Amino acid sequence: AKELGPYDDPHSHRALSAPLTDGYNDGGVLLLEAGTGVGKSFAYLVPALAWARANGERTIVSTNTINLQEQLVGKDLPLLRRALKDDDHEPTFALLKGWRNYLCRLRLETATASQHTLIDGDKLGELINLAEWAAHTNDGTLADLPVPPSSEVWDEVAAEPDLCTRLRCPHFDRCFVFQARRRAAQADVVV
Repeated sequence: AKELGPYDDPHSHRALSAPLTDGYNDGGVLLLEAGTGVGKSFAYLVPALAWARANGERTIVSTNTINLQEQLVGKDLPLLRRALKDDDHEPTFALLKGWRNYLCRLRLETATASQHTLIDGDKLGELINLAEWAAHTNDGTLADLPVPPSSEVWDEVAAEPDLCTRLRCPHFDRCFVFQARRRAAQADVVV
C-alpha cells in the first residue's frame, strides 16, 4: 500500500480553498490553519488570482518571512501563472518588501561622497562593492546581494521612509522602493 503525501490528496487543497473562495465572495474575515506541506499557498493563491481576474481587484498576501515571499514569487506564482494563463488574461504578481530591504541610491551616493568621515576604512570596500552592485541589480534588495554587507554599512545606505524625499529625489525614477511599488500597483497579487 502506498502512503499518500500531502500533495497526493486533492481534498486537502479543496478543503482549504473552498472557504477561501467563499470568503472572497461573501467578504469578512477568515482564519484557516493547516499543517506543513498541505498546499496552503496554492489553496489561497488560486482563489486570489481568480478573484483579481473576475473583479479587477488586487489581493495582498502578507507573509511572516522574506523566504516565504520569495518562494511564492519565485516558485508558486510562476507555476500558477502558466497553469491559469489563457488567451484573455495572464495572471500578474509582484514582490514588495519593507523599506529597509531596499538600497537607497541617494543614501549610497551620500555615503560614497563622505566615505572618509562616515565609514571606517575597512568598510570602504563594502561600500564600493555596493556601488558596483547597484549599477546592475534589478531589484536593489539585500536578498539580491551575493554577499550581504555589514549592518553598519547597510544602515548607511538602506531606504528609510522618514529620510526619503520621494518625488524631490534625483533618483526617484530609478528608486528601487518606488519601482517595486509601481509594479505592485499593476499586479493581481502582491506578496
